[in-house]
Amino acid sequence: MQILLLAGWIMATFGWLRPIVAAINYLSAKPYSKRTLQWIHGLLFVCAGVVGLVGAAVFAIRLLSIEPLAPSILETGYLICGVGLVGWWIADVIEWQRACRRSVDEECHLQCLSWKTALQHHPGASRLLGLPGNEVLMLEVAQRIIRCEGLPEVASGLSIAHFSDVHFREGMPLEYFRSVFEELGRLRPDLFIFTGDLHDDPDCLRWVPELFGSLHAPLGCYFVLGNHDWHADHVNARIALEDAGWIDLAGRVLPLRDPSGEIVIAGTEFPWMGDLPPFASLPDDRFRILASHTPDLWRWAVDQHVHLMLAGHTHGGQVRLPILGPVFAPSVDGVKYAGGLYKKNSMYLHVSRGISGKDRLRFGCLPEITRFVLKCSPRTELTRPKAAEASHENGS
Repeated sequence: MQILLLAGWIMATFGWLRPIVAAINYLSAKPYSKRTLQWIHGLLFVCAGVVGLVGAAVFAIRLLSIEPLAPSILETGYLICGVGLVGWWIADVIEWQRACRRSVDEECHLQCLSWKTALQHHPGASRLLGLPGNEVLMLEVAQRIIRCEGLPEVASGLSIAHFSDVHFREGMPLEYFRSVFEELGRLRPDLFIFTGDLHDDPDCLRWVPELFGSLHAPLGCYFVLGNHDWHADHVNARIALEDAGWIDLAGRVLPLRDPSGEIVIAGTEFPWMGDLPPFASLPDDRFRILASHTPDLWRWAVDQHVHLMLAGHTHGGQVRLPILGPVFAPSVDGVKYAGGLYKKNSMYLHVSRGISGKDRLRFGCLPEITRFVLKCSPRTELTRPKAAEASHENGS
C-alpha cells in the first residue's frame, strides 16, 4: 500500500503541473506587454515550484516514515485529481504522435544542414550554442508538394518559400543567418513569405538590407511582423523590410500577379497589431493565401474560406522531449499546432518551426525553411475539364 501511495504521489505531482503548463501556453498567446508576460511567467513558474516541492516533501516523509501513514481526506483528493490530470498529458502525447504520423503531403524531401562546428565558437556567439545536443545552428530544408482545392489549373506548380521567426539578436552569429539566406535563395520560388518575429534587438535591424535584400522572386516577397517585433521596434522593422523590397501584408488583401489572376494573398499581425484582412469583400471563387504570425487564427481562416494558411510563432515547441514531444508553445491550442503541416477542412495550415529564437536553444526541434509546390486537387481537375480543353485548343 505504501509503495502505491508513493507512486501515486509521483504521478499526482506530475499531473498537477499540466494545468500550469496549459496556463503558460494560453496566456503567452495573448497580447500582453513584455513586463506583464514576465510577471505571469514568474508567478506560474513559482506555482510549478510549489507543486514540485510539496510533492517531494510528502514523498520524502512517507518514504522515511517508520510506520505507514494513512492518507488524509485532503491528501486523497490531491492524489485522485493529480492522477486524473496525468490523463491530460497522455491525451496530448497521443494527439501529438498522431499528428506526426499523419502525412498530408503528396511528396516531401528533407535536407539537414549544420554549421555548429564552424560557428559555435565564433566571436560574440553565445555559450549556449555549444551545448551538447543544441540544434540552434542547424537547418532543415523541406520541399513539399501539396494538392489544394480551388487552385486555378493555370497556377498549378506555383511555388512558395515560407520561413519565420529569424529573431535577429546579438549572440547568434551573422554568418549563420547568411548561410540560411543563401539556402533560401537556392529554393528559387515564385514568391517568398515571411511570417514575423524579425528581431529582438533593434541594433540588428542593420542586417536586414543584406539578408532580406538578397532574396528576390518573380511574384514578390511578402511579410507580416510578430509579437517580438511589437515588443522591440515594429516601426523601424517594417521600414527596414520595405526598404529591402518586401511587401507589407498586415491587414491587407492583395492580388497575386500570377497568370490566373484568381489568387489573392493576405496577412495579419493580430492580436498584437493591426486588423484582420477584409476577406468578406472578395468573390468566393478566389484562391486565398493567408500569412499570419500565430496559428491561433486557423478557425477564423477556415470560416473565411482560406485555402492555404502560413504561420510561425510557436517554434515547434523549441524543445521536444522523447515520446512526450513539445511541452511549451505560446498558443491557445497548446502544442497541438506547434509545428508541421495540417489539413483543416479544405485548408492547409503550415506552422513553421522558425529559424531562430530569443533563447537560442533547440533540442529535438530543428530550425526550418520550406518550399511548397501547389498542385490542383483531383476535385479541381475533374470540375474544370472543359475549360482546360478550351484553353488547349485556343493555344494550338
